[in-house]
Amino acid sequence: MAQAEKLRLVGQLGAGLAHDLNNILQVVTGRLTILRRRIGEAGEADIQVVRRSVKKAEALTRQLSLLSTQRTLTLRSIVPGDELARIADTTKHLLGAQHTLVLDIGSDLPALRVDPLELEIAVTNLVTNARDALVQGGVIELSAQARLSPNGDTSLAVTVRDSGIGIGQELQERIFEPFFTTKPQGKGTGLGLAQVAAFVESAKGAVEVISAVGDGTRVTLVLPGNESGQRKTERGSEPSAAPDMTGTSILLVDDNDDVRDAADQLLSTYGFVVRAVRSGEEALKTLRAGFNPDFVVSDIVMDGMHGVELVRTIRRSHPHVRSVLVSGHSDIAQAAIKEGFVVIAKPYDISSLLPVLMER
Repeated sequence: MAQAEKLRLVGQLGAGLAHDLNNILQVVTGRLTILRRRIGEAGEADIQVVRRSVKKAEALTRQLSLLSTQRTLTLRSIVPGDELARIADTTKHLLGAQHTLVLDIGSDLPALRVDPLELEIAVTNLVTNARDALVQGGVIELSAQARLSPNGDTSLAVTVRDSGIGIGQELQERIFEPFFTTKPQGKGTGLGLAQVAAFVESAKGAVEVISAVGDGTRVTLVLPGNESGQRKTERGSEPSAAPDMTGTSILLVDDNDDVRDAADQLLSTYGFVVRAVRSGEEALKTLRAGFNPDFVVSDIVMDGMHGVELVRTIRRSHPHVRSVLVSGHSDIAQAAIKEGFVVIAKPYDISSLLPVLMER
């Protein structure tokens, strides 16, 4: 019970830090997109460097909130071959010259509906663990194959394999425990495989581990295919062609001045008519004064009326107004998703928000 209470408190602390950090990252993400549109290709290389750093920081916030119930998942339909190729390309930068990452992507892979960032963090954790297990260097294999279950459903098996030091049978039952690590002190947090287990659980999949001391390790994530079969990839980059959203009105609600201002400017550049307010109470007052938006985009965690309560109220008085909730990690967010509200995680970029707003 004492251990469980410690984990709960650590999770609570991590979720609070993640929320605050994601607000900061939201400002950076929004301003980057604005800068990109202002200066064009001249600053593209520098912008991409900052984007990569933001993505790393976002991954860290996911780690911070790992032990809490306040993880906000942004589910998207992805083409796994394309996504894994991109992840492999990014992950290569984490490997030394003595390590080689080999990618093996099978044919006829099922589409997935997962949180792409959670998938990337999970695969990256497995690859870096494989790197650390290959003390003298060597080959790390990342593969993806379709797998047919006995009931006829198709799953995706994503495997990371190494020929490193391996894991003893007596330790394999503990490797997914938070804070448990076989690495030397200062070399590991014990949260990498815990995140892998949390991701697989959220995706309603399974994880398989085959390992023996001196004979390497093979970890396989078995992820159920997306029944809709959607075959498009939704990446986290700005759309190449800006859609014309002129005249579409948005009531933007966020109690963080910097976040609200960045989102206001960003949406305005795409032609949206934006009315930005700092609280749920102010949002309702704006509606009563006659503003009749197409959308309300609201933060969830705010002083006073929180975002879910706000959109519930708006749904009753203005049923035609569509709502999008944003969250920097909140237990309320998961309840909102179960209730049927659209929730996207901070930091979001325009490519995460536009598809939702364009579905009229």
